[in-house]
Amino acid sequence: MHDALHARFAERALPMPAAWGTDVVAFGPSAHDADAYYLIRRYRDLDRKGAFYRSDAWRDGPRESILT
Repeated sequence: MHDALHARFAERALPMPAAWGTDVVAFGPSAHDADAYYLIRRYRDLDRKGAFYRSDAWRDGPRESILT
């Protein structure tokens, strides 16, 4: 599971945060839960966080393939 999720995330979702002014600090499979994955972000502006997650680019883009 982790390999497929990691590939989808790295290819489709990882490039998106930088375009919205977000730094990805770390990401990857959980060391203690085979069904978990983590993403640590740093926001320069929290308003941009909300704008990103409400955007068509995220909702109509990789969201479903990453979250399911």
